[in-house]
Order: sequence, then C-alpha cells, then structure tokens
Amino acid sequence: MPASVMRGQTIEFALSSVDLTSLGSPRSTTVTPRVTGSSATFAPIPVTNGTANVSLTFPVDATPQSTIELTVAPGGTTVVVPIQVAAGQTGPIPPTTTPVPATDEQLLAELEGLISVPSPNLVAGETVVITVGTQYAGQWVTVWLHSTPTQVGGWYQVAADGTITVTLPVGVSGSHRLVVLDASGNVIGWSSVALSVPPATGLPASGALPKTGADASWLGGVTMLALLLIGAGVIARVRPQRRS
Repeated sequence: MPASVMRGQTIEFALSSVDLTSLGSPRSTTVTPRVTGSSATFAPIPVTNGTANVSLTFPVDATPQSTIELTVAPGGTTVVVPIQVAAGQTGPIPPTTTPVPATDEQLLAELEGLISVPSPNLVAGETVVITVGTQYAGQWVTVWLHSTPTQVGGWYQVAADGTITVTLPVGVSGSHRLVVLDASGNVIGWSSVALSVPPATGLPASGALPKTGADASWLGGVTMLALLLIGAGVIARVRPQRRS
C-alpha cells in the first residue's frame, strides 16, 4: 500500500486474512471499498482463500487526508486504511473543477524557470511544447498568460517525458509570464516570454502582384515590333506595284 496517492491513480494491494472463522465469523466472500468523503462507489471484490486482491482507482473528489474503508461481507468487519492524497491528479479523465488563475503574489521568484519553453520569443497562434518535468507525468495541469490572467486552452495531461503541447492564443502580443498550475491550483513554475503577432500573408501592401524573378518588359518591345511588321505586310499587299 503506497503512503500517498494521486487522484485518478490506480493502486493495487492484497488484503489477506479476512476470514475470521476462528472467531466464529462466517467465511468471507467479498470486500467492498469506500473512500471517505467521496461520492464514488466501487463494486465488491471477491475473496479467495481468505485474500482479496484490491484494485482501486482513486476518485477525483478525494480529500487530501482520505481513508479507505474495506467492508468484509458477510461478517461486516471493516478495515480502515488512512492515505495521503497528493496535490496532482492523474488518469484519463480531466478534473471537473473550474480552473482559477494564480495571483501575482503566488508567482514567486524561486518558481521562475521551473517550467521551460523552446524560446522566450514566441508567436501568437503557434503550437509550442512546454517542459513541466517528469515528476508531473500523468498529472493534469493548466496554462496561463499573465499579467492579466488568460487561460491557454483547457486541461493538459503531462506526458511521460514531462511535457505538454499547447497552442498560444491569437491576438496576444507583448511581454508575459507563462504559468503552469497543477490540478489544485498550485504554481508549478513560470517563465518570461515575449509574444509577437505573426507576419501578414498575401499580396504586398501596395497591392501589386509579387515578383517571380523574371523581367517581362522585353515582351512589350517584341509585341510592338510584331505589330509593325504585320502592318507593313498589309500595306505591301494593298499598295500596287509601279511599272517601270
């Protein structure tokens, strides 16, 4: 049994010696888990030869100081196991709580640089990889831009290599602090970045077509010469020849 667990994490352990027939209790058939303070329910776990192999995914609404209660049937004996719930959350389902930005007072100087981006100079609307740290792998986090807190996307689950991939909002520029929070709203780290507006695409500002590298001015001269020659030929055909 681990000393602590994260919300959404699956823990496995064996609960043995649940048969108390020597004390006059009937032979145990199932063990039903419950996490105190949580609304989650769990299916009964069969008991085989006096042992129940418990596999329990910790609920997202578990409190920091939780207790696992294991009720044995049909005897009714309850085994109580205290457990610490860590701040982060893992698992395939993101938290259901509404993210709240950190205050400026929470962006401590010692937290600067604990998360990193490929470059401090970023472009609005581009996709970037933020390194959070492998110690947060599997946990759910949120990303914010400060000074006026603006959430970047929704919940992100940290990959096994300790990174998340986010798309920066468009229409944002200037100097900002990029902040990453864990599922409980604690600041994991922040980094100073400068966002610029992406360059405009399409026609040049003058409205002229872009150059292709070839100068077509000679075509005008050739065309004019051809017209003169054609005109001269027409005149030659209609002008009668003089007799000598």
